[in-house]
Amino acid sequence: EAYGRIVPRAMRLGFANFYENMQEPKRFANHLAQGELIKAGADVARFTFNSTVGILGVFDISSRIGLFSDNTDFDETFGYWGVPVGPYLELPFMGPSSARGSVAMLTNYSFNPLSLLSGPAEGVSLVTFGAMNILNQRYEYSSMVDTILYESADSYSSARSTFLQTRIQDSPKPMSDSLELFDPYADY
Repeated sequence: EAYGRIVPRAMRLGFANFYENMQEPKRFANHLAQGELIKAGADVARFTFNSTVGILGVFDISSRIGLFSDNTDFDETFGYWGVPVGPYLELPFMGPSSARGSVAMLTNYSFNPLSLLSGPAEGVSLVTFGAMNILNQRYEYSSMVDTILYESADSYSSARSTFLQTRIQDSPKPMSDSLELFDPYADY
């Protein structure tokens, strides 16, 4: 709660927009791997627009013109390719995850444009922006998180159940081959 009172809403929103803009290359790679070419194209357009007109993504210009983000990550992509979720894990500072999700976090990291920085700037920027994102998300979802943690009989089981249900529901389904082509020899 103190975070929300100390940091102005405009600053929180600008930071969240910048962080989300840095996730677009990862989303692009995931949408390609999931065979969703239109969404991959939208990711490129969002990243280009927000990085230029939106001043490195501080302003989400793309959403204002109707080009909205479609969140995906390597956890969903691994699920698309049939990798099982695996056991539930509670990671310190990162929150709930799974075995597949933990491997996906490392892969997601490699697609972050901030990881291209060299020297100490890379570590400082990744830790700083990662920590700020965790603070932002914790503040934005504080009522839901507090309900699960402090108002349930068994907070671990509630958090585990909630995470696994959403992770299983959100996994993209493999593409089906429903393309019907004209067969010029069908009558012969």
